Amino acid sequence: RRVIRIGIERAAKYGLTNRGPVRFYIELMISLGSEFDTDPQYPWAGDILRYQDLADQAVRADRLFDQLCHYMDNVAGPKFKHTLGALRKVQSVTLNTAQVPGEDLEIRMIARLEMIFPQKCSYLGESTLREIVRRGIELGTSYGVTSELGLATIVGLMFGVGHGVARDLLYPWVAATLSDPRVEDPNARADRLYRKARVYCERMLSHLEAEQKNV
Repeated sequence: RRVIRIGIERAAKYGLTNRGPVRFYIELMISLGSEFDTDPQYPWAGDILRYQDLADQAVRADRLFDQLCHYMDNVAGPKFKHTLGALRKVQSVTLNTAQVPGEDLEIRMIARLEMIFPQKCSYLGESTLREIVRRGIELGTSYGVTSELGLATIVGLMFGVGHGVARDLLYPWVAATLSDPRVEDPNARADRLYRKARVYCERMLSHLEAEQKNV
């Protein structure tokens, strides 16, 4: 209910007050992350929402829908083929927990993202990927995380479910794990976050595989 309430409030800031456009805004929050409107991965969303010359709510919602379809066609693929492939790769990838972050940390993280989800990386482009990696590292550092495993986990979550993942009501376990007072070491918290993220990906994979069978 809180997600719906916040979605209604945020949609209203963009002049979306009718039932259909508001409902679609909330659906976008669920699909792309609650802060999709400011996420560098989806610049088209913010552009359409902030376009002052487009006053008709239904038209704006239609344009958002068209862009979402274009995104899904290019990134998720038919019957979520590309997304399923990425989730399967996540399950098979083992990050090197002994790796110490160095000057080429961003390069290594981008390479991992391109290996796991090449379709999304191609859609976003290198500059956006670098922005997401930079924001992820900054976020991790703000929580005291220094391990490459921890930083890579945070970057991966931002890449996968939105740049506001640490504030997203849909993923309360992210911030709760990173700030858990029962675990003193920030890197130990990040290790726990990594394990929880893998469980989340396993569940998403099972869900999408079931959906795929029904399509």
